Amino acid sequence: MYGVEQGVMILNLLEKYGLNTMELAGQKAPIMLHSFDGKTVRLWHQRSGLPNSMLASSVKDLPDPLNVTAQYARVVGLYLSSYYNNTSKKPTGLIPTAHKLGLMAHAWTYRDDAVTWKVSDPIEQYILSYNLGMDGIITEFPEAGVTAIQIH
Repeated sequence: MYGVEQGVMILNLLEKYGLNTMELAGQKAPIMLHSFDGKTVRLWHQRSGLPNSMLASSVKDLPDPLNVTAQYARVVGLYLSSYYNNTSKKPTGLIPTAHKLGLMAHAWTYRDDAVTWKVSDPIEQYILSYNLGMDGIITEFPEAGVTAIQIH
């Protein structure tokens, strides 16, 4: 809906179904609120105790510097290449930086049918992420993510 703060609508819906706190949601369905909109993530921080995630393509696309983002988000969720340089085959250093600021680092979007990093098997991209210290992943193929956790 254009012109309507969807973050409020989401919080109202969660409250209606008794999922608006960690205690309540944890009993039924663990929830993390994700948004690409900084205003919405700030609203969730102010009005909800549920974990929230500031999503962006890269650090430079965040609405605020990383240290400011850490004041209202519990997670920074960025595109895979923000964490690992596929050319040099080295981590970018962003995960330890996020951790020092109190942020968890999540990456998106893992796909088995379009492997982002030059690996021979989609499972390898998940394992590489875990080895980098990634705290979470957003995937279109949860079965592969679970398999990677079991292997790792």
